[in-house]
Amino acid sequence: MSFTGNLKTVPFSDLLQLIFTGKKTGLLQLKRQTQQKRIYFVEGNIVFASSGDKWEELLGKLFLKKGKISQKDFERALFLYKAQKKKITKTLLELGVLTQLEFVGVIKLQAEEIVYSIFSWNQGDFEFLDGRLPDKDQLITELNTMNMIMEGVRRIDELTQMQKLLPPDDVALKVNPFPLFLSAQVISNKIEFFSEELQTFLLVNGERTLPEIVELTPLGEFATYKSLHRLLTDKLVLTGEKKKTVLEKKKEEELLFENSYKIFSTSFLLIEDILERKLGKSKEKIFNQGFISKKTQYPILADLMHDGIFNRKNFLKACFSIPKETRLHQVLEGLNALLLTHLKNVEAFLGKNITKKTIFLIKKETALVFDQNKYVVKKYNLDQDFYRTLREIQ
Repeated sequence: MSFTGNLKTVPFSDLLQLIFTGKKTGLLQLKRQTQQKRIYFVEGNIVFASSGDKWEELLGKLFLKKGKISQKDFERALFLYKAQKKKITKTLLELGVLTQLEFVGVIKLQAEEIVYSIFSWNQGDFEFLDGRLPDKDQLITELNTMNMIMEGVRRIDELTQMQKLLPPDDVALKVNPFPLFLSAQVISNKIEFFSEELQTFLLVNGERTLPEIVELTPLGEFATYKSLHRLLTDKLVLTGEKKKTVLEKKKEEELLFENSYKIFSTSFLLIEDILERKLGKSKEKIFNQGFISKKTQYPILADLMHDGIFNRKNFLKACFSIPKETRLHQVLEGLNALLLTHLKNVEAFLGKNITKKTIFLIKKETALVFDQNKYVVKKYNLDQDFYRTLREIQ
């Protein structure tokens, strides 16, 4: 018999116990705001669980996070799923990158995490559809429902204690830069991370919040909470600023480097075009030699550019991989030095008149970028450094 209700009146643990003791077979659907969970039972025991409409994609990402498959395998499986509605699990099995045993193990882990996550719900509609089973080609596992109930209740009790120290969802976490106030013995103990704590610690970057770290880690929600709780207790990780403040700062930096990309990529393309029109194929050798000479002096250029060519996405990623305290100085110093070298090559091979025309074109093409973002440009003196470089060649 099918039945419906709300977790306000029937707690999730009681609902599971009802299904278990009744040895029911069917599908339990639960909804809370935008969240949807599905749990399948056979004779009262859990055999499969999914979360949301993108469960197949999430499962593939879990394999990827655990290092079981490559990015290429995941993208191929995801393409076939979207284009042909072919299950990601089936594609990965056919590719031979995973065994059926490995799949069942991850499906079990995923099901456990989905079920445990519902124990914290104090409201939400549920519906049990009697006799409803997973698709015939769906790999299933088996979890003892009573064991799940006992573990779920235990986790909630432990989580209640942990939440006294865990930060709100909108607060970023950061690594303690000065743990030296701790005694040598304490530091020695704390550096001996458990594997789970180390994985979690490496995801803390001063910008990510607790939910974002949970999303990235392959450990699961509860294990991540537990790891972060110990890291916070040991003061190896600290609470930072609210996410909104962090995002505002990051957005400003992103805008700064976005403008830097536009300004210097425009300048380099103009110089390259002039060299090509005047010197033909020889321009490539001159242009590359300029880049190689400056790359030796400013190694950061090797990360920002590939063979002297800008790629916007890679450039922005490289900028944010540099330590925060020096990233702006390193990026602008390297790019301005490279710009000056290219302009000197124009002067050496094409003369002063062509160089003056080139600088005029650069000023004209970059003026709009400077004008559109005056606040960021003036705050970081982006225009002053750039125009100072142009004046050096005149």
